[in-house]
Order: sequence, then structure tokens, then C-alpha cells
Amino acid sequence: MKSLNHAAKAIEQEIELTKARLDQLETGLAAVRTLMAGEVPSRVKLPAALLGLGKRGAKAAKGGKTGRPRNTSGLPATGSEFWFGVLGSGKKSMNDIVDGALKKLKLDDSARKVILARATSWLYPAIKAGTIKPAGKKGDLKAYQVATEAQK
Repeated sequence: MKSLNHAAKAIEQEIELTKARLDQLETGLAAVRTLMAGEVPSRVKLPAALLGLGKRGAKAAKGGKTGRPRNTSGLPATGSEFWFGVLGSGKKSMNDIVDGALKKLKLDDSARKVILARATSWLYPAIKAGTIKPAGKKGDLKAYQVATEAQK
């Protein structure tokens, strides 16, 4: 019975978070539509998700603390330095990067989906920032490498 109560509480929390996220998206949509209509208000507050801030800039659903989301996957944390270490100095495809991360963290293939999501959420902003650059193809897949100072 205790586990059912725990499951029910977890579902209720998820519903509250989803409602809060929906409210943020509706606010953002209204702000974007205002801008599209040519009306430029003096101050437009867009949701953090639309500004690329993810959950860090957004408030918690029940007025709780703001900050980084908790690591609920049970897997070790993977920051930028970790990913740069996995990428190394050579050209690697996304599959190579994920395989390297799984090996470095000593995880089996069941964690592949979470590690792929983390790698993707690190890689594309790093490309936009100029710290990583596309490096052609490796087989049929896009390859990436660390950008040198001269290439930034």
C-alpha cells in the first residue's frame, strides 16, 4: 500500500509540473503572437524554456526553489568537461561519443537513451558557441571535433 501511495504522489507531482510547463508555454505563445502582430510592448517576459534556459530559469511548480533540476535518472552527472574528455582530439560521430561516455561511466546499453539525450543537449549548444565544430562525416554519420583557438 505504501508503494501505491508513493506512486500516486509522484503522479500528482508530475501533473503539477506539466500544468506549470503548459502555463509557461501559453505565456510564451501569447508574447510571440504579440511580437508577430507588430506590437512591441516595453517589456516582454518570455518563459525560460523559449529563451533556451531550460528549467534553470523557471520557477518550480509549487513555488519551490529555483535552480538546476535534480538528477533523477540515478546516473552520474555529465558536465561539459566530461563531454570534452569523451570527444578528445579526434573526429567522432554521435554514436562514438555516446559509446565513449557509456564506457567511461562503466554503464551498459540500457543507459544509452539518457546518455544520448545528455550528449545532444551538450553538443548543439557547444557547436553554436564555437567550441565544437562539425568535421565532415565518419561513415554515414556527421562527425564532430573540438574547435581550436584559430577556428573559433
